[in-house]
Amino acid sequence: MRYILSAVVLAGIMTFGNAQATQIVNEDSTDYTVVVGTPDGQKTVVVAGGQVVEDVCPEGCSLLIGDSGEIIATPDDTITIKGGNMSLDD
Repeated sequence: MRYILSAVVLAGIMTFGNAQATQIVNEDSTDYTVVVGTPDGQKTVVVAGGQVVEDVCPEGCSLLIGDSGEIIATPDDTITIKGGNMSLDD
């Protein structure tokens, strides 16, 4: 019984320890304002040149920057801004 309980606790720690949220990597030297849409509403996030912003949307969201088009992101996605355009990293 003790081994089963230990395995369950370890599995829980590994599951929650690996929790991620969408991140945005700005490879440009220009600051960008990204509109983040979630079921709770919209917010804006300023991503400075060369900056990586973590935990943008822990439950997934839509991201919009200027006229470059909307990207639907999941919690484990990394979005890169390069040349003023956003792309979803593979």
